[in-house]
Amino acid sequence: MERTRTIEKIEQSIIDNVNQNIPGLSTSNTAEWKLWASIVATAIHAFELIMGLFAKEIDALTTRITPGTIRWYAEMCKRFQNGDTLAFAEETALLYYPKKDPAKQIIAVAAVSEKQDTAGAISIKVAKKDAKGNIVELSPTELYNFKNYIDAIKFAGSRTEVNSTKADLIYYDLTVYHDNTKSSEEIRGDITKALEQFKVSIDFDGVLYRQKLLDAVIDVKGVTTCALNALEQHTYKDQDPSVWHSVDTHALLESGYFDWADDSEPEATAKKVCRLTVKPINELLNPQTEA
Repeated sequence: MERTRTIEKIEQSIIDNVNQNIPGLSTSNTAEWKLWASIVATAIHAFELIMGLFAKEIDALTTRITPGTIRWYAEMCKRFQNGDTLAFAEETALLYYPKKDPAKQIIAVAAVSEKQDTAGAISIKVAKKDAKGNIVELSPTELYNFKNYIDAIKFAGSRTEVNSTKADLIYYDLTVYHDNTKSSEEIRGDITKALEQFKVSIDFDGVLYRQKLLDAVIDVKGVTTCALNALEQHTYKDQDPSVWHSVDTHALLESGYFDWADDSEPEATAKKVCRLTVKPINELLNPQTEA
């Protein structure tokens, strides 16, 4: 069903209806009744637009909170409170935490999907943030508690596979051009923050999209354009630390999440350290020509 029509389509529908039911009116484009048709069409379009957005929001909420769906499992992963005991709600027949404690909600990222090789089984991959803000695997005790939590909330008879492994590493070589509203160093800081936020915003399907990475950088205030010169992935399954896979359009994250390649883990990065070059837009538009 088409929820939002264009103003032109609505206006033409009004004009056709008026011509059919009230013949003899002026056909001039400047006729007063056509002006009113345009005003009414604009109002109807605004209403349909609002209703369309409302319907999308309701659909998203319904999908997320419907028990048993993939989105529901992803949402429930984020609600896990390490060390707390679940209570049973008689009104809804669901398990819940009597008191919400954000400090104990350690799951920073969760990737949930249906396993293709095992019909009906659900794969759940999770990770947390360490004191420095890095995305890391759960400790054995935390993973044990989380598995018990999933076993408690999952539907009877459903099969789940819970893992928390070392993060995939993502290397980028990025050149960014910015306007004159801020200095290059200020822009660099803003981009770094945006990339850190992007790292934990990967959707529940555990897929890194090249274009979404670019969008996250472009959305930084002051950035005019950018070029992603290289994007590569190294997974925990790659035994050789020198093995990196080029990312074209997207990358399926083996661990369900990732961290940026830097010099904090020299063995894993194997000389791969993310590169961010920030330049004023003038250097792109007015390159210096050599004599």
